[in-house]
Amino acid sequence: MQRRKSFIFRNIFISVVISLFIAVAISLSSYLVISDILKDDINKEASNIINSRAAELDIATVKKAMKEDYDSPNQQELITFFDNITKANNKVAQAYIFSSEIVDGNKTPLISSPTPIVEALKEEGIEIGDPYPQPDRIIKAIKKMKETKTTVASDIYSDDIGSWITELYPLKDENGKIFAYFGIDVNADLFHESQVKLLKMTLFVLLPALILIIIFQVFYTRKSFKPMKELIRGLHEVGNGNLNVNLNVEKDDEFGQIVALFNKVINNMKQLIYKVKETSAEINQASSILRQGAEQTEKDSVQITRDIQDMNGGMNTQKESISHTVLAIEEVASAIQVIAGNSLDVSNSSIEMDEISREGFNSINSLIEQMGTINLSFNNTTNAITQLKERSQSIQDFLTIISSIADQTNLLALNAAIEAARAGEAGKGFSVVAAEVKKLAEESRDSTDMIANIIKEIQTDTDNAVNLISLGNKEITQGVSIAQDTETIFGKIQTFTNQVANNITEVSASAQEISANTEEITATSQQLENISTTNTTITGSINRKIQEQEGNVNNIFNASNQLYQLSDELEKLVEIFKVK
Repeated sequence: MQRRKSFIFRNIFISVVISLFIAVAISLSSYLVISDILKDDINKEASNIINSRAAELDIATVKKAMKEDYDSPNQQELITFFDNITKANNKVAQAYIFSSEIVDGNKTPLISSPTPIVEALKEEGIEIGDPYPQPDRIIKAIKKMKETKTTVASDIYSDDIGSWITELYPLKDENGKIFAYFGIDVNADLFHESQVKLLKMTLFVLLPALILIIIFQVFYTRKSFKPMKELIRGLHEVGNGNLNVNLNVEKDDEFGQIVALFNKVINNMKQLIYKVKETSAEINQASSILRQGAEQTEKDSVQITRDIQDMNGGMNTQKESISHTVLAIEEVASAIQVIAGNSLDVSNSSIEMDEISREGFNSINSLIEQMGTINLSFNNTTNAITQLKERSQSIQDFLTIISSIADQTNLLALNAAIEAARAGEAGKGFSVVAAEVKKLAEESRDSTDMIANIIKEIQTDTDNAVNLISLGNKEITQGVSIAQDTETIFGKIQTFTNQVANNITEVSASAQEISANTEEITATSQQLENISTTNTTITGSINRKIQEQEGNVNNIFNASNQLYQLSDELEKLVEIFKVK
């Protein structure tokens, strides 16, 4: 690839070309002006000669000579006249007269000519009146003369002999019509010699001046463009990434101002790039911290999601356990109602037995049978109360499970609150939900403790009822034995029967109290079941929110990665610039 010329070289080249053009233009204009002046001088001289000599011509002699040969007196007079003109003025080569009529496009008939031309024409056989070929410039001058009817000069021309200018003077008849022209050929060698001298003088004077001008132009241009070279050097340094460049400002001209502006721009760029580097480093550090925080938040979010899922499973288990507890308590309530009914039946039987014992000893056999029935009822009552005790123990076990679930829920709520605190702003909403879950767990625990206390009271009353029924059973058995032995025992039976009636009344009242407490336990269990269902719904909502939070954390993580990459690219872009 061809190397491009420098701006300085092109500027110098253009200046030299312009100088040459100006020199050539000045030389050419001077040449043309002087040539016109010389030509005008020659034309004036030729015009003066022909005008002065034309006044000496006799038009009548000319007209006569047109019809005669070379040897006629009129022709000889004209030939002598022409020869004298040449002798009198050495600048005139010859004088002659031709007809103004143009024949065959470039010929005019011969009328008269000087001796040298006559001899040449005779040798060629040309006679007076014969058409003679003329140069185009002479034909042009003839036409112009006929149009203007004044003296006309031809252009300067050259031939083998020299350079000439022809002056044509129109000859008119008595009617004013041009019938011929009187012409003289004036030597114009001085014109060409003057042109050559002028060219030589121009080259001799102008060429050294032009060389000096070019040398001065080159020196001044190189010196003027020195700041431009300094600017190019600075641009090369900046192009290579070096902003630690300060150009020398030697002049206060336009180039100096450009260099000063370049220094100012580079200084501003240096400050800008330095600031961009600092900002890029800060962005890089912040994006790195954000990226680490996003990674940790993502891990915490995944762990929280797992904990919530585990807590959700625990809530489902708690819901199932509470449902089972409600069913068991409903069964206990039914059994207690049966016990209450049996206790009422026993109380009625005791009243009847008391009446029977008052009737006398005649109903001993019926009493024995009735005592057997009472014994059987007491056995059934004992079995029912024993079963109630076992059911109470089952309720106690279920309450233990519920209490464990409440403790686990409380622990999960505590862990969720800790994880929400770690998540910061993103975990505030979840912290509130965890607090509500903890509150519900504590309420479940309180309700479970209350149910446990009630169950303990039921177990205590049931133990008392069992003991009393067992004692009554023994007394009834002993009463049957005494009734068979002696009727005096009936008094004791009546006493014991009254005692049994009183105890049965107490058992009935206790059974009714147990039934009421069992209904309360059932209602509490139902409330726990509702709370468990609410907890399950809340944990499901928490799980969805945690999943949404996990998606947001992923978006934050991706954004932090993108920010980190952009800051890294920005840092690489500004690393190529040297600002310190």
